Amino acid sequence: MFYETKEYAETSGMSDGKMVMYRQEVIELMTNAINDMNRKRGIEAGLREDEVDMAISSMSQELRNVNALLYDLLVDNGVIRT
Repeated sequence: MFYETKEYAETSGMSDGKMVMYRQEVIELMTNAINDMNRKRGIEAGLREDEVDMAISSMSQELRNVNALLYDLLVDNGVIRT
């Protein structure tokens, strides 16, 4: 199964009807999902909400960088077409 980026769908004219997103949208989607999970787990563990938010804020850029590397790995291995 392939997933396409908006760039691929727009330039190729050959979208197969699957949801398409820009690279940065995919990275933000992945980052937000992990941040939401971490927020929930932190609060469940008894941390104060402001502590959790500060920790998430301090780690978000590095998490975006990791998600960008993972996205590019998926592209390089043909899982995502660009």
